[in-house]
Amino acid sequence: MQCDICEGWFHLECTDVPEGLYKAMTKHAVSTVKWLCEQCEETFEESIADRKGYEERREKEMDKMRTQMEEMKEKMKEDNRKLNERMERCEAEMVGVKSEIVDVRKGVKTGRGFAGAVRKGLTEKELNADLGGRAEQTSGAEDNDVWEEVDRRRERELHAQVVETMEKEKRKNNLIIMGVSEEMDEKETEGFVAEMLSTIVGTEKVEMKVQGRLGRKESDKKRPVRVEITDAVARRTIMKNATNLKNEPKYERIYVSPDLTRKQQEMDKTLRDKVKALRAEGIEGVKISKGCVVKEANGGKREVLYNPNQ
Repeated sequence: MQCDICEGWFHLECTDVPEGLYKAMTKHAVSTVKWLCEQCEETFEESIADRKGYEERREKEMDKMRTQMEEMKEKMKEDNRKLNERMERCEAEMVGVKSEIVDVRKGVKTGRGFAGAVRKGLTEKELNADLGGRAEQTSGAEDNDVWEEVDRRRERELHAQVVETMEKEKRKNNLIIMGVSEEMDEKETEGFVAEMLSTIVGTEKVEMKVQGRLGRKESDKKRPVRVEITDAVARRTIMKNATNLKNEPKYERIYVSPDLTRKQQEMDKTLRDKVKALRAEGIEGVKISKGCVVKEANGGKREVLYNPNQ
């Protein structure tokens, strides 16, 4: 008998092939029937087993990759949905701004003097405020220059409003961490912040991304760290419980605040200064709530002591 793999020859007595089968194979020369010696058969069976195991492992890996691809597709869909919503909000705001600009320009072109201003909804007081009181001294040909200056100032104001809105949108998912040591590198800083946030929230991990430090490095200054946290619930929980860090020796000098725009920072300082002044006057229960300075009254009611918008 000749092995179909190694092509070695073996006596029939040394093989496990019955004599009747051997005669049938030699008589009919069945080419589809293969015979393997004992050593080649063991190697062949091992190869088949290895191939089967490889195919099973490959199938599992393919299933894992397909699952990951589906998860990535779903995440991309969600990201695209959020991006589209954000773009729609910005477009809607831009449409509103453009409409206001058009209305102002119409008022500039058709309005003449204070009578025209009143007809277009701009009072004499507003016009005087826009021009620093110079409108009272204008007349005739100078009136057009007055209105053009009003137009330019209103456009600048609207532009500033758009920029402020876009800046708020960009920062809304961010938090600012102050007091983090400058001696740590980026990886150590990320680990420190992640551990601190988990301590505040009370969970093993908070999904976050360290965007970096703010400002130029100085020898005697700890630059704030900007962190992005897309989970709104986790972000609110962090801000609500951030004051508890003072009870943790490791974080007692760490402070957390929202990522405010420059205008918001100025307003925040104004409110804090107002609270400080009222407390100095002996007024108790004063605090900042929803952009106003309020005082806790009996029965859980709040009295607004200062509203910067009024």
